[in-house]
Amino acid sequence: MNTKQLKIIAILSMAYDHITRIFPFENLLLPLAIKLEMQYPQHAETIVTVLLEILPFVLKFIGRLAAPIFMFCITIWILLYQQSKKICRSHIFVCDTCTSPIYFI
Repeated sequence: MNTKQLKIIAILSMAYDHITRIFPFENLLLPLAIKLEMQYPQHAETIVTVLLEILPFVLKFIGRLAAPIFMFCITIWILLYQQSKKICRSHIFVCDTCTSPIYFI
């Protein structure tokens, strides 16, 4: 996979994240949860938990992939094309390494 493909994945994940922040995913799943809850009353609690709590939480990570992918692409660009700027390269690597875990908390 090259950096162009990584950038496309990052742009799509960033767009997905922005769209779900404008139109919250929970509001789209609420009618589905109510309908499934009426059809399967014996599994009502599980359906509501999965559709309204677990699924939106897991799907948020799709949008959070954008920043680490972009930082990786910037680091690769500096390593390949900016050999004389060693200080800049090390700073971006340190920033990327330090901030990436924060996005997954």
